[in-house]
Amino acid sequence: MDSHIRCILCVEEFNVTSHRPKVLPCGHHMCTPCLENCIGRNMNECSVCKKTFAASSAEDIPVNTDFENLIGYVSQLKVFYLQTKKSTLAEAEKEINDLESTTSTLENFVYEKKNKISRKEVQIKILLKEIDEDKKTRDEALNEICENKLMIDQIKEYIEKINTTMDEHNIGADISKLDEKITTLKEHSKCIEEKYATELPFVRQNMTEEDQYELNMKLRNAAQNEEWQDATSAIKAGADVNYSYD
Repeated sequence: MDSHIRCILCVEEFNVTSHRPKVLPCGHHMCTPCLENCIGRNMNECSVCKKTFAASSAEDIPVNTDFENLIGYVSQLKVFYLQTKKSTLAEAEKEINDLESTTSTLENFVYEKKNKISRKEVQIKILLKEIDEDKKTRDEALNEICENKLMIDQIKEYIEKINTTMDEHNIGADISKLDEKITTLKEHSKCIEEKYATELPFVRQNMTEEDQYELNMKLRNAAQNEEWQDATSAIKAGADVNYSYD
């Protein structure tokens, strides 16, 4: 189709102004400038079929108005097509720009979400670490509580054992008896000191610390066994010791 709307010599498209289509007697077409050029050089023949034609100027060859109208229609179609294509391209370009803007927005959104997710991951890791530390602390506290409970149970068991032993051996009664013996011993010692009050100061005054200690022990033994004669003998023995130091 494109070859039929172009001149066979200059290959320019036919139009209704400078390159109007002239129809030769053979039926082929030639634009007005090419036809004038051929006639001016006395080359009145078709460039396609080489048939000659009689003409002294381009005005002698008629214009193919139907073909010209068709060319005008085709030109309009081209213009419409180009405008439509341009509009389509503009719309497509706008859509591309919108898509690029949307893509950029989506990329920013994805980037922000990734940053938020990264921060959340860091927070989660910190929380997990704190949970592990808390769990470790709770486990340690639980172990200490278990150990303390075990110690308490052992102490209770030991106390129960002591109580059982005391009940079995009647330690309370033994302690009471021991207190009674101590009280009796003190009373006997006091009685002995009162009985020999006149002699003891003189004896103690002239005795060494070692002799006094020995005397006191004998007095206590005498008081405990209620052997008054031994107490008297002890005093005399102490007196003898005293005289030996004179």
